[in-house]
Amino acid sequence: MTDPSEPGIRDHGPQPFDAVLRNRGLTNAGFVAAAGEQITHKHVRRAREGRQLTTRMMLKLTRILNEVVAAGMTDEERRDFTPYLHRDLFTYAKGRDAARPDPNAARPAP
Repeated sequence: MTDPSEPGIRDHGPQPFDAVLRNRGLTNAGFVAAAGEQITHKHVRRAREGRQLTTRMMLKLTRILNEVVAAGMTDEERRDFTPYLHRDLFTYAKGRDAARPDPNAARPAP
């Protein structure tokens, strides 16, 4: 894994975003199809692979992920769901706490 503070580094390796999508059984195509906003397969691929994205794109992908995950839950599961923050999904995001566990790790994926 690369040090995000190193200047010029744009590839950060597989991201927690990828792990969340895999655990939820979401493919790039499935994620794009379920998104209520304009997003491309290329955006999702880059996010999963760790290509550095702008903060705006990280926030957009995080918002879409929270909507897609919540849409597949019952009302009870939705009450217990903790929305992801972009810091939870991207290792190079400012304010990331590597020691913070996945807020939804204890909840089983559908």
